[in-house]
Amino acid sequence: MLRLILFAAAVSAAQAASSPFDECAPGKLEPGAITLTCRGGAAVRLQAVTADVVRVRAAAGGQFGESLTVKWGFVKDDWPAVPVRTHTSPQTFSMETASLRVEANLRPFRLKVMDRAGKVVFEESAPAEARPDGSAAQTVAMTAGEHFYGLGFQRMALDVRGKKLQWWRAFRSSEATVPFFLSSRGYGYYSNNTYRHVFDFTGTNSYAVTTGGGQQDYYIFHGPSFRSILDHYTALTGRPMLAPRWALGIGYQSRYLEEQKGVLGTATGFRREDIPLDWIGLEPGWEDVPYAMKWNWSPKRFPNPDQMIREVAA
Repeated sequence: MLRLILFAAAVSAAQAASSPFDECAPGKLEPGAITLTCRGGAAVRLQAVTADVVRVRAAAGGQFGESLTVKWGFVKDDWPAVPVRTHTSPQTFSMETASLRVEANLRPFRLKVMDRAGKVVFEESAPAEARPDGSAAQTVAMTAGEHFYGLGFQRMALDVRGKKLQWWRAFRSSEATVPFFLSSRGYGYYSNNTYRHVFDFTGTNSYAVTTGGGQQDYYIFHGPSFRSILDHYTALTGRPMLAPRWALGIGYQSRYLEEQKGVLGTATGFRREDIPLDWIGLEPGWEDVPYAMKWNWSPKRFPNPDQMIREVAA
């Protein structure tokens, strides 16, 4: 038993040594937020965005970088101050909203989020890492019956537990397209870092989120229902406009290298057979250089796209 205790203590000490977020202490409380100053000048900022949403930022150098998603208008940042209550002990700092209790272990920093009944919703199982190569890693506890959904349009699986997905700016058929997922434990996770990510759910008791650069900057949304989580998430990142009626109808997706003649033939065939059809979609082969993001029609396959569109719409 003594050996087990000593081994656990040694592991904890090794983890703390590899993390710059150790020996943290709370600074001045701002409206709904606080910055913890850690050994060596590192800093962690905890912000109650709403009573059900928490933002966490970690800067190994002590200065929080500009958020590109905020700069470009993809993420809302002008939130009213949220009333919070705080408590500090030698080992922990806690911040409470009307819905959540956010507890930070200070030596080293590890985050735990609980609901008002004291049920753990989200919990880091190891200190955050900020590596010399500029990458960062986060390890989060995963319960036996927990399942994970989301990560945008991806073809890997509906439930990504047991899977590893990357998120980055490139064409992909089975990778993540949005750094957001939902947990059956009752929370949502959104990474506000724009570098390449790896979401690794292949562990037994924990999962890992690794970024190729930048600072840790993420949001935790408490539900517990998926409907509530999505409501909080879209309040942060924006809600879609109501789709036009034709977009909700019956559609036909053409082959990758379809041509103008083929599109017109498809439309004619549907009409001849009296089959309802609201739209015809084109794969990126309609461009002169597919996936070049230049949005130029291929003059060879679509010599007169305006005429084609008029004929299909007639």
